[in-house]
Amino acid sequence: VSCAQIMAHHKDVFLGLKKQLDGEREFNVTRGDTPNAVTIYLAFVMDCTGSMSRWLQSAKQQIRDIVRDIPAAVNHKFKDITLDIRVAFVGYRDFRDHERFCQYPADGTFTSNVDSFMAYLQQVQAVGGQDEPEDMIGGLGRAADLQWPAVGVKFALLIADQPPHGKEFNEAKDDEYPNGNPASEYPSLPHELER
Repeated sequence: VSCAQIMAHHKDVFLGLKKQLDGEREFNVTRGDTPNAVTIYLAFVMDCTGSMSRWLQSAKQQIRDIVRDIPAAVNHKFKDITLDIRVAFVGYRDFRDHERFCQYPADGTFTSNVDSFMAYLQQVQAVGGQDEPEDMIGGLGRAADLQWPAVGVKFALLIADQPPHGKEFNEAKDDEYPNGNPASEYPSLPHELER
């Protein structure tokens, strides 16, 4: 499916995707010997190139809604559970962009300070990107490099309007890197997803 086809029928595509994901994002909480506390680690990985400028405000609003609604939904369903939500943001652009990555917190941790997270998110801008594909693999690599804990509920949410570089991922005629990621620190999409 091409990006043009998705954009032409985006409501149908995203409603279908939402229905499919509704069942996949369920998790069970069982009682054990530990207190009734759950920590959710949520990383947002977002394309921050110029092509995202028309979607940026909507994406930011969706991130705000998700961060706000998760605690409310969990507390509504599981009244005796204490929820701790921790968030991180990884923005990626393209290889030749001045600021290839933007990240919050900058040290690769997750923060429970939602207000500071939202303040950072508000100042993120959509700039750069020379060709249609972007450095999605680098963005996912940066997300994999975050300090994910051994224990906790962990999610990474990818927000993008363009595919990664490499002819196996796109049909773009202007892909400046048709052989894929030229940066050796993040070699391939399967490798980054596996991490």
